Amino acid sequence: MCRHVPHFEKMLYDNPQLVASYLAAFQLTGDKQYALGGLYSAEDADSEDPHSYTTAAGSSSSSSSSSSSRNSGSSSASSRGGGAHHHGERKEGAFYVWDHSEVVSVLGPELGPFFCLVYGIDEEGNCNRSFRSDPHSEFEGKNVPYVATQPEVAAARLGLPYAGDAAEAARRLAAARERLHLARAARPRPSLDDKIVTAWNGMAIGAFALASRALVSEPQVERLFPSEGRPPGAYLDVAQRVASFVRHHLWDPAAGGGAGRLRRSFCRGPSAVQGG
Repeated sequence: MCRHVPHFEKMLYDNPQLVASYLAAFQLTGDKQYALGGLYSAEDADSEDPHSYTTAAGSSSSSSSSSSSRNSGSSSASSRGGGAHHHGERKEGAFYVWDHSEVVSVLGPELGPFFCLVYGIDEEGNCNRSFRSDPHSEFEGKNVPYVATQPEVAAARLGLPYAGDAAEAARRLAAARERLHLARAARPRPSLDDKIVTAWNGMAIGAFALASRALVSEPQVERLFPSEGRPPGAYLDVAQRVASFVRHHLWDPAAGGGAGRLRRSFCRGPSAVQGG
């Protein structure tokens, strides 16, 4: 079964639980793959496909019904992205997936094939390894990067001059990831739900605080895409800043007969509803 193709929607109430699970696995096994955690705000799975822009001025493809229903509940349904606004068909994962030719175009004739071999990017796409990975053929011809070949093996297979230099191979890959990250930033971003839910932020505070403790002996935890890991102190700093925001903007000391209560959420101001 192909397990590298995710559902691309990001929900804050899911990610802290995943972080805690990955950190527990990392502490038990010492395997760094479990420390590859990230934490995101709520973001839609769908975005405008940059390869499906309409050419007629002022015309646009309609969003899918599933995307529209999700966006209707968002406090901010606008797409965020670099460059001028375009009108294109909304597709799941459009912001994240890659064509083989696009990767080679961005990275060039030497670095492109090297990156593709390391991260399993194929000309026919890598999302069709099993029926369950793409049952509706939404990602036909598309690629989701994952580590398919160790860098030193890929460099040797391609006869590259840094085949025997693991440090140089890693440096080349880091540069490639950064270039692709910049190229991806020009795409229309998925819609963002920018409300701050107190309970979910509490989960995030716990996850970041736990990460700062679990990774204290790992000052540079390797991350595969798109950037390098952060020192443990950075995770603690995030936990403290989120906690400070909750304390200053969502805590009502006069509520509950003077006992104090948390407001449920914040969106350009705290909600009137109490309860985290």
